[in-house]
Amino acid sequence: MKVVQLTPVISSADATGNDILNLYKILEQHDVETHIVSKHEKNVPDGIPIIKTLDDIELEEDDVVIFHFGIGNELVIPFTELDCKKVVCYHNITPPAFFKDNNRLLVLRCTEGLDQARFMADKVDYCIADSSFNKSNLEDMGYECPIDVVPIALPFEDYMQAPDERLLSKLRAKDGTKVLFVGRVAPNKRFEDVISAFSVFKRRYDPKATLYLVGSHEPDDLYYASLVKYVEDLGLQDVIFTGSVPFPQLLAYYRGADIFLCQSEHEGFCVPLVESMLFDLPIIAYDYCAVGETMGEGALALPTKTPEVVAAIMNKIQDDDAFRERIIASQRTRLDDFAFDSVSERFLESISRIKSL
Repeated sequence: MKVVQLTPVISSADATGNDILNLYKILEQHDVETHIVSKHEKNVPDGIPIIKTLDDIELEEDDVVIFHFGIGNELVIPFTELDCKKVVCYHNITPPAFFKDNNRLLVLRCTEGLDQARFMADKVDYCIADSSFNKSNLEDMGYECPIDVVPIALPFEDYMQAPDERLLSKLRAKDGTKVLFVGRVAPNKRFEDVISAFSVFKRRYDPKATLYLVGSHEPDDLYYASLVKYVEDLGLQDVIFTGSVPFPQLLAYYRGADIFLCQSEHEGFCVPLVESMLFDLPIIAYDYCAVGETMGEGALALPTKTPEVVAAIMNKIQDDDAFRERIIASQRTRLDDFAFDSVSERFLESISRIKSL
């Protein structure tokens, strides 16, 4: 039996791409013949060959093809026509309404993706979802096949490598609270709500506070431009859009920050929450979509994003050591559920069940 992972694009710079690469390593470590098929690749580590098309692999009836799906693409029809065991790994699709004011292409691709997801509902043998939230989405779209929930695979040891020491020293030397959010600059991430809460916190509690917004953006993106203008209209200083950063710099931001603030309104999993837990970075997040599930019980997943409320909690984290430690203890407990060995076991159990179909 071969296990083939299929994706239109693979990159080590995004959560789905890293999940594919880590699942590949898990399968290899357990002596399962495995391949990755992707027409486009970016920054894939040496030693992991990428096959360009499914036509380059001879598939048999007992082989498994896992289609990583999160946006509309041209692989849906070829995938559904395969004569082997077909599995959708669902990473969720951002509702197109989020992009209606700034990116018509993404509106079309997300709309297409939702239509394609519904189309595949009765054409696959099995599904894997990153979260129970994603599983519910599949069920709502008519999927009646077995669906396993397997979190995104994150080797914790990767995060223990050396950070950018120069940047980390600079962060630690800076006065005031360092507030962090990590994510691609996109409307569903609601950067404006992060900025709004930070504005209240800086005005009422800590004039020296700095907000670091770490994530890729296009210079001419309309949403990014609106955020820059919003910062200017608020008269805010110390709001820094870093753009995409190398991994050692990302590690430095996690190590140097005091609070991770997430106000996103659409997440199928949200890897930066787990990354923050790894660094004992207290998280405040809006409890929506998969966010509360990823954070777990006892975490600060709030039912509101009212700036005054969020800012007051940020201040409590900074002023109340016992409160801060309770948050960190809760996050450490939840982190155990995402341990690489645990996720590996769950994924291999899914493969075993798929094999027995």
